[in-house]
Amino acid sequence: MRIIFLHHAGGDRYAWRNYKGIFHHTVEQIYLELPGRGDRFGESLLTDIYNMVDDIYLQIQNYLDPPYIIVGNSMGALNAYLLSQKLQNSHQTLPAHLFLGSRPSPSAKLSIPKIADRETESFWEGIKSYGGVPTALLQHKEIMQLYEPILRADFRALENFELRKTNGLLDVPATIMIGKEDRFSMEEVKLWQNLFTQTPTFLEMEGGHFFMYDDAELIAQMIDEVIDNHDQKIVSSSIFGFN
Repeated sequence: MRIIFLHHAGGDRYAWRNYKGIFHHTVEQIYLELPGRGDRFGESLLTDIYNMVDDIYLQIQNYLDPPYIIVGNSMGALNAYLLSQKLQNSHQTLPAHLFLGSRPSPSAKLSIPKIADRETESFWEGIKSYGGVPTALLQHKEIMQLYEPILRADFRALENFELRKTNGLLDVPATIMIGKEDRFSMEEVKLWQNLFTQTPTFLEMEGGHFFMYDDAELIAQMIDEVIDNHDQKIVSSSIFGFN
């Protein structure tokens, strides 16, 4: 089994560092990141969600041998869904499961103030309202100056995003989670069910917007359970000649 991780707005592949070495299974872990940050710092930032999805789509072409799971947090959850739709539309291998966290359905009408074009001080106030901004970052002006263009680009992409018409509902099982202390409501999150052929599992978790990073062991256990169920189905199919 392979697990592909997609990070939040302003994040990079290292946002998932708490997940390394905690899975009970022998799985290949792939931590992707968008241009302009982390190991891809020298590349131009993207300010359009669909361009981000195209970038990730090219990155995963060598990782589509089944089975695989995609895990996305916040902006990464939106990218994971749109990426899976792109794979479905191009008749490529779909993920065995999606784990999406801290993101309302892209069809939800959100009333969140836009921050991408604010002055610096007001912009950072908007960022802090999501919670989880490291104190060390806020105490160092040089680090804030480094991250500000990345965050602005990602938030500009999110604020200008409009869901395009698709060729059909996404035929992938999904677990969709929200933190109890997040600014989004479960009602906004449950609208995801209108985008899938089968109703996703919805969970309300302890914590805020970044609970997926804070509770890595718990989320890893949930992923392990999905892998167990998948493996058992494969074994059963093999025994009874259904493969």
